[in-house]
Amino acid sequence: MTFTPASPVAVKPDGTGFSISLRFTAKSQKVRISITKAAQEEHFGGSLEGKRLDVMIGRDGDRGRIKLVKADEGAFTAKASARGSVFVVMNRWNLLPNDKRPSQPMDIAFSDATGLTLMVPNYDRVAPAANAGEKRAIPRALPME
Repeated sequence: MTFTPASPVAVKPDGTGFSISLRFTAKSQKVRISITKAAQEEHFGGSLEGKRLDVMIGRDGDRGRIKLVKADEGAFTAKASARGSVFVVMNRWNLLPNDKRPSQPMDIAFSDATGLTLMVPNYDRVAPAANAGEKRAIPRALPME
């Protein structure tokens, strides 16, 4: 019998480990920020599960950015998710599109002793259509500079 080695599937890089999604229901408009286990360890020194965070929305010159800060008296508690990741959920703010969006990665703008600043994805793309073949443009919600 003859055997040949199988080829492994290429592993997709994890990116920064931070992602954002917009979740809309008839009663609410929520934003979910997720953080992988690896990103928690790299940027926060360990698991954030059950830890308190403050999430600050960039305005004016910081528009399109989110700042995450680990804080004992933080407004958000990181909740456990799959494979050691955590998430926080907050109300949608006025600089984001008015429809649901799947999870998208966020780039890290910078990190310092006060926290981590993330870039919100550029939502300057075509929105999900109600009917196949129908497309509608979305005005730019967060200009990226």
